[in-house]
Amino acid sequence: MKNNNLIFILFCFLIFGQNVDADNFQFDVKDISIENEGNIIFANDGKVISKNKNLEIIAKKYKYIKNLDQLESDNGIILIKNENINIKFNQIKLDNKNNIITATNGIEIEDLKKSLNIQGENIIFDRNNNIITASDGIEIED
Repeated sequence: MKNNNLIFILFCFLIFGQNVDADNFQFDVKDISIENEGNIIFANDGKVISKNKNLEIIAKKYKYIKNLDQLESDNGIILIKNENINIKFNQIKLDNKNNIITATNGIEIEDLKKSLNIQGENIIFDRNNNIITASDGIEIED
């Protein structure tokens, strides 16, 4: 009987979606794998929401490294709700410990508060100091 209960619980987990809470992020994705004794999470196709619900990331691929509190993602968009900023990216890394977002291989930041649009290849957004550093073919439109 105990084996039947365990099978039922595992079945429910697999059937009712991949919704995993990893300390600072909640994953709502199509598929997910957890490796390295729970320290690394790989996920695909879906969204990740920060614990405080201020960041929402919709992307194709995710890699979360728990001990570094670092999320890497490919091909998507980040919505920073309290700052009213949208970031479209090809590759991005969120360093939660230092509150820094680094985007590479093509990026577009849309600041809806200031009606500002920034495009470039590489951008670093220091959220603690509210500083954007950009390189490689930057275009700023307002």
